[in-house]
Amino acid sequence: MKIQCACGARYAFDITPGMTAPVDFVCPACGLNISVPVAKPAIPVAVLIRSAEHAAPAEPAPAETPQPCLKHFGQFLTTNRCVVCQKPLCPQCMALFGWVCSPLCRNKAETHGLEVPEFEGKKSVVERQQWRKTARNAGAIAAAVLLVLGAWCWYEWFGSVPKTFFSAMFPEAASSGELRAGARDQIILLHGGTLYRHDLKTKHMVWAVPLIDRESIARQAGLAYKAMERGREAAVLNGADRDDLRLPSMDEVSEGILNSAMQAMSLQVWGENIWVAAGGTLTRYDWDTGKAGQTIALGESFQSITQRGGECLVLAGEESGTEIRRIDLGTGEMKLETIARLTPATPGRSNAGPALVARAKPGGAVRPGGAQLDPAKIARDIQNLPLPNRLALPATLAAAANQERLKAELNGVDPDASGKFPAGGIAPAGDDMRLIPTAGGYVQFASRLTDRRSVTRKVMKDPPGKSALDGPVNQAATVAIANEILNDIARDRLGDSVEEDESRYQVTLHRPGVADWTEEVIGQAGFIPLDTVEVVTGSKSIIVLDKANKKLWEAKLTYNVSGGDGFDGEQRLWGAGPAVERGETLYLFDGGVLTAFELRTGNARWRLPSVGIAGLFFDGQGMIYVNTTTASHDSVRFSRQIDVSQKTRNVVLKLDPKTGRTLWHADNDGMVRYLSGKFIYTVESSAGEDGGFMNLKFGPAVRPHIRIKRLSASSGRVMWEHHQERAPLDVQFERNEIRILFRKELQVLRFLTW
Repeated sequence: MKIQCACGARYAFDITPGMTAPVDFVCPACGLNISVPVAKPAIPVAVLIRSAEHAAPAEPAPAETPQPCLKHFGQFLTTNRCVVCQKPLCPQCMALFGWVCSPLCRNKAETHGLEVPEFEGKKSVVERQQWRKTARNAGAIAAAVLLVLGAWCWYEWFGSVPKTFFSAMFPEAASSGELRAGARDQIILLHGGTLYRHDLKTKHMVWAVPLIDRESIARQAGLAYKAMERGREAAVLNGADRDDLRLPSMDEVSEGILNSAMQAMSLQVWGENIWVAAGGTLTRYDWDTGKAGQTIALGESFQSITQRGGECLVLAGEESGTEIRRIDLGTGEMKLETIARLTPATPGRSNAGPALVARAKPGGAVRPGGAQLDPAKIARDIQNLPLPNRLALPATLAAAANQERLKAELNGVDPDASGKFPAGGIAPAGDDMRLIPTAGGYVQFASRLTDRRSVTRKVMKDPPGKSALDGPVNQAATVAIANEILNDIARDRLGDSVEEDESRYQVTLHRPGVADWTEEVIGQAGFIPLDTVEVVTGSKSIIVLDKANKKLWEAKLTYNVSGGDGFDGEQRLWGAGPAVERGETLYLFDGGVLTAFELRTGNARWRLPSVGIAGLFFDGQGMIYVNTTTASHDSVRFSRQIDVSQKTRNVVLKLDPKTGRTLWHADNDGMVRYLSGKFIYTVESSAGEDGGFMNLKFGPAVRPHIRIKRLSASSGRVMWEHHQERAPLDVQFERNEIRILFRKELQVLRFLTW
């Protein structure tokens, strides 16, 4: 028998079958005695070995009396025995070899076919289990990462991209239509003179009701055509050339009358209540069947109809004042009230004479007959002009300009006697009296011209001292030559200056229960009702009043205020404005600056120079989203100056409302049309343009299209883009649902979101 001592020395004993006396196992190197006391008569070792070979494996018995481990003396006590040699084992020994005391016993067990139970506390077993656990955890983490990455990729490329959820085709194409969301996931739409209800849950049309009598349209067209024929015969008798008096066909007349009837309709929806205004009446249609029910006459003096929640406001002008009909869209009940006409007080004697027509400088003749050059449009189209056409541009423009001048001379046009184009400012007018609906009732607004004044302002730069045509005509000079020719055309047609209105107007505001407010403003006045204040605008000034007609403050502006015609702070197509009240701040944009005023004092908190602002949106955190452009302030000062090298793009800005700091901007991605929570959509669409003039293509033709993009609220990046080569009649958004009405199709898009 070979034995390896704990000291590392190996020694052997000869064992014979006849041996009966105990054997002492003493290491010859260190003298360690590892003999086991035997209380009973010794059994030959060979017998023990043979018995062990044929015995079934059993769980090792623990050591009878804990003893200090000889291998780890002073550190551990023995707790078990080796299953081969019965040597006492401590936990540290078992952590190394398990239920055997050494590699020698392990080899012996393997040689003799002995099954050794696996010790769970063995170091190699523990490490193996730890590695297995680590591998399982790593695999689970890798699988989770792959799953998340795959889900993100699927969401970014497929799930978050809008797909067609519902589509319905119409029997005929239409040029006008309206789209409204009804109760219980229903869509109500007015398309081509037909009223439809579609159920998005079942994806089916519930009913369709035609609202236009085609036979009546045909009769009207016949009468109109006969009247045109009589007019042509009368003109021929007076010396007109019959060939020059072309009449439209009967189909064209019918189509024109039909389109006019369609465009005169308006749709009002509140829950399950459907109303259509058409032909001087407001008619209710049954939710379940679509049949016509209650009808309310709007009267011959009907002016406008506006829906505010569940109420419909109908205004009609009478000689004594304004008649207001309040119609409850749920019950159909109507309340009638008449507000007497307000006459603005005019202190002193007015020197306002006949209405002033804004005039351009001499030379701004309207050229008769034929297609006319539009310098501004050519400047826009020329941005993408191909190189061959760009090289030919100066000669083509020069020929077209000469042709226009020659045609004017042949027709004997007197530039000073011809009509002038509008000056770009607002022409002085007479009395202006309006009844403006607000959240707290109606406000009567009246203004009267008291002192007529106008100033002349140049809107074009002086021509260059040396003409670009005097130098070499090459590619480098193409832009300069094109600018010179186009500006000469604009200067000749429109003039290089305008007369701006700086007249004084007496403004009066009247509301029930409070004293009237009267004051003068410079420039035509406008009125913007807000939540707690109201804004009266002049050309370059604003006056802020409270709801009791008390003046709070006024401010001077650098540029003219656009709008100001009583929007009641409501969100328009491209955002709210030009004045918006949010908390303790009044945001106002004019032609070139967005300003944040303190609402109660009028102090300017910050200003942001920006030209071409169309509207403002606000999210739940109060952040401001501005629809604007990249135009320079020179484009405001010199509004008629043309520079084909400058390309103006639309821009969306996200601003910090406290400081006005720009957080991000999105260039040329359309303008924000809808904002709700994390959903920000921009829209850019066109009915189509030919992109050319006189056989010269100024860039590619613009096809009818709609392009919708979703922007990230945090960075402004484009999350996805949806594009179709057709122009929409109406577009509506509702979180992750997009409803588009086309000429011949209703389309509902949806996408997944979290």
